Amino acid sequence: MTDPRPPASKNLVTTDWLAARLGKPDVSIVDGSFYLPALKRNAKAEYLAAHIPGAVFFDIDAIADHSTELPHMLPGATKFSKDVGGLGIARDDTIVVYDGAGLGGAPRVWWTLRIFGAKNVFILDGGLPKWKAEGRPTESGESKREPRKFEPEFDTSKVANADVVSMALLQQSAQVVDARPAERFRGEAPEPRPGIRGGHMPGALNVPVTGLIENGRLIPPEKIVEKFKAGGVDLDRSPGLVAEIEIEPAVQAPDADMDNAVSALMGAAYGSCGERCMAISVAVAVGEETGDTLVGKLKQQLAGMKVGSGCNNSNDMGPLITKPHCEKVRGYVDLGVEEGAELVVDGRGLKVPGNEHGFFLGGTLFDRVRPEMKIYQDEIFGPVLCVVRVNSMQEAMDLIDAHEYGNGTCIFTRDGEAARYFSDNIKVGMVGINVPLPVPVSYHSFGGWKRSLFGDLFAYGPDSIRFYTRRKTITQRWPSGGVREKAKFTFPSNS
Repeated sequence: MTDPRPPASKNLVTTDWLAARLGKPDVSIVDGSFYLPALKRNAKAEYLAAHIPGAVFFDIDAIADHSTELPHMLPGATKFSKDVGGLGIARDDTIVVYDGAGLGGAPRVWWTLRIFGAKNVFILDGGLPKWKAEGRPTESGESKREPRKFEPEFDTSKVANADVVSMALLQQSAQVVDARPAERFRGEAPEPRPGIRGGHMPGALNVPVTGLIENGRLIPPEKIVEKFKAGGVDLDRSPGLVAEIEIEPAVQAPDADMDNAVSALMGAAYGSCGERCMAISVAVAVGEETGDTLVGKLKQQLAGMKVGSGCNNSNDMGPLITKPHCEKVRGYVDLGVEEGAELVVDGRGLKVPGNEHGFFLGGTLFDRVRPEMKIYQDEIFGPVLCVVRVNSMQEAMDLIDAHEYGNGTCIFTRDGEAARYFSDNIKVGMVGINVPLPVPVSYHSFGGWKRSLFGDLFAYGPDSIRFYTRRKTITQRWPSGGVREKAKFTFPSNS
């Protein structure tokens, strides 16, 4: 008798669901079986002996980067496209991955397909063991599908290299979870591959994947939560968010309050129609989950934003300054769409009753903006906010430091250590901590770094006095009368 529980995740599909779709041309079935050497199982041989009808075999050792000695590393986009397209899989297919253990190699293949842009990818709940236990059909030999074109879109948010992980551990900007068995994590059991050291990364947490699976199926969500908490994972800790002011950034650290950060972004991005030098024009979300939450909350707040006559104090935003400038900003929105950014909220169609000929543009929101796009590089100077997604706080800081401007930036956090690291190391002239627009009070000077500074001095504050002051230095000394001093042939110290 098979386990009657429903799937524990939206990324799992049932055997009934798959059985009803066997043979459909837009459904690709993939055998993603893989076994460690100690299990002494041959995944390809088992596939050839019996697999779900129409399934192709995804060999993670063949579809890999062969320029390194490390096993089954992610391949480049060109190789992945060629190999997976050769299996007859297209990026827009509905793809179902299973394996011979129930839930072993399939998640790895599912994740790999998602990294390269496939959206509709699922794992068969219970895998091949459950399929067979229910008496469903199998076939032997190798399934052949017509080659397809798989157009990869590499998603950097789903993978991190060793440098990013090391920095995250050092700065505690992310929680790194090791899914190996506890004995291997502690270095008490040997690694299954020769030449690999035992133990774990300093600061990593351990949630063994074996504890998340029962009889080849994922355990219920509430038990998964218990396992992660038992492993020391803080599930209430959110990933980070970064925002840029005048193409210069504000950062929300992992422990920041997202609701307050979104409110701050709304005012900083759309206040004064974005027509001010300190307006936030870019928000950089650290982590895919943060990006989804941020965009969702911004979209919700934009729906309630009131745009109308600047003479009505109840409106949140008025018209832009001139018709040519309104058309220029509208042109940037057109360009963002052409460049491939995801237009979440489009303000171009806004009509204000009684002011149909006014220079109005509604609050506009782009997601998945890339640094090479003009809407990221240029200061649009209008009610347009761009969301860029990165993997880590360090990557966000690197993005900020690489930009030619460096006027102002902000970090939202409750962690003093994170705030100090950010403010000490970021290459920007004005830094706010939980302040979206870090314009200093008048007795401090205002000014940025890099191309955000003209001349040698900042505006107002002490530098404004220095600008209008011709300085003269007077050095005086009054020796005691009647005291004869000897000549001194060293450099005078005037002490």
